[in-house]
Amino acid sequence: MKLPTNDMATNFLNKATLYPWIIAVIFLLSVLKTNYDLFLIPTLCFEIGLFLVCFLTLHFAQRMFKNKVKGAIVAAFCFLFTFFFEDIHQLYIGLYIGLPFRAKTAHTAITLLFFAGCCFALLVYILRKQPSERATELTSGLTKVNSYFNFIFIIFFGIALFKWQPFIPYTITLASPFSPQKTLERLPQKPNIYYLILDAYTGAESLRTYWQYDNTSFADSLRNLGFFVTKNAKSNYDYTYYAMASNLNASELNLCAFCEPNELYFKSAQNTLALIKESRVPQYFQKQGYKIINYSLFDVQNTPKFYSDNDLWVEKNNWDVYLGKTLLMALWNNLCRTKSIADEAAEVLYPNQEIFNQFYTDSLYQQEQPFFLYAHILMPHAPVCFDENGDKIDVALSAEQQYLAQLKYTNKLTLKALKHILKNDKTNPIILLQGDHGYRFFKALPLNDRRKEAHSIFSAYRVPDVIKQQLNDSIKTINVFRLF
Repeated sequence: MKLPTNDMATNFLNKATLYPWIIAVIFLLSVLKTNYDLFLIPTLCFEIGLFLVCFLTLHFAQRMFKNKVKGAIVAAFCFLFTFFFEDIHQLYIGLYIGLPFRAKTAHTAITLLFFAGCCFALLVYILRKQPSERATELTSGLTKVNSYFNFIFIIFFGIALFKWQPFIPYTITLASPFSPQKTLERLPQKPNIYYLILDAYTGAESLRTYWQYDNTSFADSLRNLGFFVTKNAKSNYDYTYYAMASNLNASELNLCAFCEPNELYFKSAQNTLALIKESRVPQYFQKQGYKIINYSLFDVQNTPKFYSDNDLWVEKNNWDVYLGKTLLMALWNNLCRTKSIADEAAEVLYPNQEIFNQFYTDSLYQQEQPFFLYAHILMPHAPVCFDENGDKIDVALSAEQQYLAQLKYTNKLTLKALKHILKNDKTNPIILLQGDHGYRFFKALPLNDRRKEAHSIFSAYRVPDVIKQQLNDSIKTINVFRLF
């Protein structure tokens, strides 16, 4: 068999129009990288539909221009902008960093669409122009452009294929055994235990440093209620799933040190949920005669999660995964939604109010046995809907100021609920108040500072003296339940 010569390779690059198809394949690889099952019927339908749309678009463009290369260039422009719209949009937003007139995201999307439309119109005008003279030079130029595009996108495809890995679930294990001090067994009466998570509630030092906000009034109010308030508490992890899997098992997790964090998070999600469901801390309390009450995002032991899937602001179906970063989804979100983003965000936070309402029901304090109550409140975490008074948030504020406003409102709701608990619970209850992680969204910070902030949390504990004596200002969340 004769090996291809350089002339044969050059001739292939000159005549073939590979780059529109390469763009489609790279897009498909990016989708399959985050999809849980490559062989779901919707996934197969999506793959067939994608290539059918690409074929028809390419065929139509080539027929319209009556030229194979011209049609391929136009189709490639359409594919690139449509399939990777959100990536291009984020890059476009980045051009505004440091400028005093940084545009809002919605405005940048509109201006980007306008700019892309102008570029597309200019491209079509240039390619449809038919100069009678210099036709040979034009054909030669198109051949060179076609060859360069093929070569460049083949390189991009090689890089994408090298970095791509199919979705293979990753198994996380616990790093250490759970050895509680069995303090509960030495108490004269078993108190009810409230484990309250305020999602993404950052620490006092971070609030001072990055928001110039002093949270002392909230801390002092808790101290007046008998809480030990830490000054420099840390979470072991900056993702909710990992944080809660480690906290509820009182153990660090054996994670892949070389895996990309977001990719690992997706690949280990089902395993992490299983660690939470079968977690050792609730199991320990059950053996001590405690009933489990679950107002959280997760199934815990034999108690189902409080939030329904429709309450969570996550992808509802496979099509959101397939089209989430495309121009089609951007147009749908902006033009075809029956509800605004703000309305959908408010619906997400509705279960939070329902959780707070549970603390005001008389039946909670009339249980026949002591209980361990785990409540996971998705505040001050985004989506942000409330200002500090519980009114609708001013969307003109920066993301950081919106977060701070909702944090202040969270303080008010939490203090009110805690006072009611302490007034009505006659068991002298134990209350553990924690953030699961800090604020992760400071894109302008250096990476090390961003990671430090993401692990900085607020925490406060109302516990018996025998436990309080062992607390310190820098205690990590996974060590708290070991004191029980």
